[in-house]
Amino acid sequence: MKTRHLLEIVFVAALCIVLTGCGARFLSKPVPGWISGPSTEYPPDRFLNGVGQAQSRERAEKHAYAAIAKVFRAKVMVQDRDIESYVTPDSGSSARSTHAIDIDRRIEVSTDKVLENVRIAEIWHDKKSDTHFVLAVMNLDIAGARLRARVRDLDENITHYVEKSRNPGPFNGSLQRVKHLHAAISDLDLRKTYIADLRVIRPTAVRGDAPYEISKLRSELSRLFAEHIVIAVEVTGDEAELVRRAVVEGLLREGLPVTSDRLDLSKPASRLRGEAGATAGPNLVVRGKAEFWPVMVPDPVFTFVRWCTDFVVVEMDTRRVIGALSHSGKEGHLSFDEAKRRALSSMQPILTTALAKTVADYIYGERKDEDAKNPAATCMDRKVPKRTFNAPVLKPLAY
Repeated sequence: MKTRHLLEIVFVAALCIVLTGCGARFLSKPVPGWISGPSTEYPPDRFLNGVGQAQSRERAEKHAYAAIAKVFRAKVMVQDRDIESYVTPDSGSSARSTHAIDIDRRIEVSTDKVLENVRIAEIWHDKKSDTHFVLAVMNLDIAGARLRARVRDLDENITHYVEKSRNPGPFNGSLQRVKHLHAAISDLDLRKTYIADLRVIRPTAVRGDAPYEISKLRSELSRLFAEHIVIAVEVTGDEAELVRRAVVEGLLREGLPVTSDRLDLSKPASRLRGEAGATAGPNLVVRGKAEFWPVMVPDPVFTFVRWCTDFVVVEMDTRRVIGALSHSGKEGHLSFDEAKRRALSSMQPILTTALAKTVADYIYGERKDEDAKNPAATCMDRKVPKRTFNAPVLKPLAY
């Protein structure tokens, strides 16, 4: 009797285990269809879907967002390749690289705006492989409406900037006109990217008519530069001509007009001779100095030369310092002449890139306020002890 009762208990326990396992399997969540194909709940004609998978939920969500972003980036990049640079044609390879970076930046901005409309719709965890699957979706109607609203805002801004450039008023000079026209061109570039986004969302429901033609505005900007913008460069100190040449080269690479005339900038009335004998002063003056001096380091082989450069950018109408650049360094070689050549080679890239970009950013309205707070004091602060180590006088370099 006891044996029979014990067998019944064992049978019931086994039956419970089997039923529990079957119930768990029956109640477990099946594999969603959106992992291997289109989602029925979020059809592709109304939603853009992105699937991400990873060992953690956080990484799977990032992959899902990236899947949607990749769709926009790839299609927008293809449509954006025909944009021409407004930089002057003779600015060399620098213009092409600058414009490529600008296209990339605009696509990043546009893609970030599009991703504001993406949400996580479903999550599934495969316990067997410990893998998280995430479905990110974007409602195409909502995203399209928001993009169209942004395009309308850009159209208003573009019209405003162009009118401000063409009708500057008594308190807006040539530099302000350039800033406004450049802002209109930048917004037109960004608008083109938004239109490309809309074509990804709704290919047949987009009209890309802009308030102005970007090619005509670029031509207008070029004429404005040629007729109303003059930048003067004055350099004092050691190797002044070579340093000035480096500064001018950097400005020309940025597509900026630089006069070859020399001005006596110590006099406020310094002017350039314009058409019909009229006098016209520069809008901006890049003024600076460069110095080289020997460093008497007791080295049995190498000799060393230290260099410094201080530059300021002055807006002549207001006499404001709108930018400053100071750099210094030390170079060594077997002779003082070769060490000085190497020091000059180290200085030139700074002048042709950083200083030129400071001027360009101000003209185009992209300079931050804190840029002008950098004091130019590198050369002014240096003190060379007299008759120390019988320091030699560096000779001008022969080129």
